[in-house]
Amino acid sequence: VIMAGLSTFLANPANLILNQNDGLIARVHQTSMGFVAAMADTPDLKGSDQTDAITSDLIQTFIRQPLQMVNFGMVIDSTSCEGVYDDVLKSGPHAWDSTIRDKVNDCESKLGDYAANPSPSMFGSVIFLYPAVLIVLVLAVVIGGAVLVAGIRVCYQAAKSTVTSLVGVLPGAARRPFWGTIADLFIAMAVFMFSYVFLAIFLKVIQLVLGGSGTMSAPQRIFLTDVLLVAGLVIYM
Repeated sequence: VIMAGLSTFLANPANLILNQNDGLIARVHQTSMGFVAAMADTPDLKGSDQTDAITSDLIQTFIRQPLQMVNFGMVIDSTSCEGVYDDVLKSGPHAWDSTIRDKVNDCESKLGDYAANPSPSMFGSVIFLYPAVLIVLVLAVVIGGAVLVAGIRVCYQAAKSTVTSLVGVLPGAARRPFWGTIADLFIAMAVFMFSYVFLAIFLKVIQLVLGGSGTMSAPQRIFLTDVLLVAGLVIYM
């Protein structure tokens, strides 16, 4: 079987794995990014637009929603004031003036009152955000590092496969490196795909906690987010 493969799909195993258009790693990447884009509610995006969708989702989850939670006591997205909030942000930057607060207050006075009157709730939200920032940084390093290492392993195994596929023709123990290369490739590509899928699902969970309905206060939601971030880091590792 291996000898037959050497004259067909194993003739150039490195190209089979690393080809930018239809190689195994390209297919894994496309599948992973397609899933992430679907989770970000942008399933029709392709290529670099998918990367933009991921970036947008990260910004929404870890910058936009926490900022709204601290300033207004709730997530404004998906409410009647979202459009007003977006418009005033686009007209900025607004440094020390009250333009954002005033515009949101015109839309919903309850939100404006919360922003205009600093409270223990607002202070608690800020305090609980500090550990969240550190955990997000660690999570980014861990996931980014895992993807980078997986990519390096794929490249190494792709180069190694040109030798192990030839040696694999021999019987007995000589075939062990061939199967070892296949196993290492599978593990590396599984880590690659899992990292993207995990990130997409995890972002949705955080968004649901921050922006979901219920009676929890802003500090409670951000504290729960801290707990989820730690849990997510442990689960991923």
